Amino acid sequence: MIIAKNTLFPETKIHGNGDKKFIVFTSIHGHYSVEKAAILLGLGSAAVWEIDVDKQGRMITTGNFPAGMTAPRHIS
Repeated sequence: MIIAKNTLFPETKIHGNGDKKFIVFTSIHGHYSVEKAAILLGLGSAAVWEIDVDKQGRMITTGNFPAGMTAPRHIS
């Protein structure tokens, strides 16, 4: 997670997260270490969003998200 954040937002390596509100998506079957990593990275456990899965274990990317938030897009 830190490599992805630093690659996309290199200024955070020097200036911290500032006013950026990062979110970590994981499935409801995600390992507890995802939350622990978010805490260690200073994102906080509230930044981890558990996403429902279908019968094949794939995250369901449509549904109820907080106001202003749309479903994550598929990355192919």
